[in-house]
Amino acid sequence: MEVIDKENVIENKEDYVHSFKSKKIKRKKAKIEPNKKINYVRDFVLCIALSLIVVGVSVLIIILSDGWSESLVMPIFYPSTIWLIVITCICYTLITVGLVLACKQGVNKKVYILYALNAFFNILLLLCLMVFRQSMIGLFVSLFVFYFAFVLYNELKKVNKTVLYMFLPYTIWTVFEVVCCYTIVMMN
Repeated sequence: MEVIDKENVIENKEDYVHSFKSKKIKRKKAKIEPNKKINYVRDFVLCIALSLIVVGVSVLIIILSDGWSESLVMPIFYPSTIWLIVITCICYTLITVGLVLACKQGVNKKVYILYALNAFFNILLLLCLMVFRQSMIGLFVSLFVFYFAFVLYNELKKVNKTVLYMFLPYTIWTVFEVVCCYTIVMMN
């Protein structure tokens, strides 16, 4: 192995740099990157549209099945119809704002898929409980909502702490849903 003296390298530095100036360097064409603004707008519209659909369908189901709880023995802590609508709207609004904030950083597709699964199972839970009046199936669906909410919660930890805090009320709401469904099954 050859040992090179530091002073010798500094002296030869100019010759080394000048040797490259005489050679032509081929420049490769860079790949065209997609416009980040367009991707952000697309993600923003996707988040807002999905949120509006979920909130609209959820509120519609809650309003149309107003008297579903009359045939069941309900726990004392079960919220009224108005509170169900308000809490659903608040939770999904916070989730949407959080996802829009996360879109700026570039969210992977797993977050969107988990968000869509949460929305799907929430609507399925409302259908099972309020339309089909199947409290046992509703309990199992609420466990799926609970599971996917915590998976999404753990995925959002990697993205942004602000988004994580905005998702926290929804996560607490899923715990409350499981407790309510379990209590309804046990009381009836």
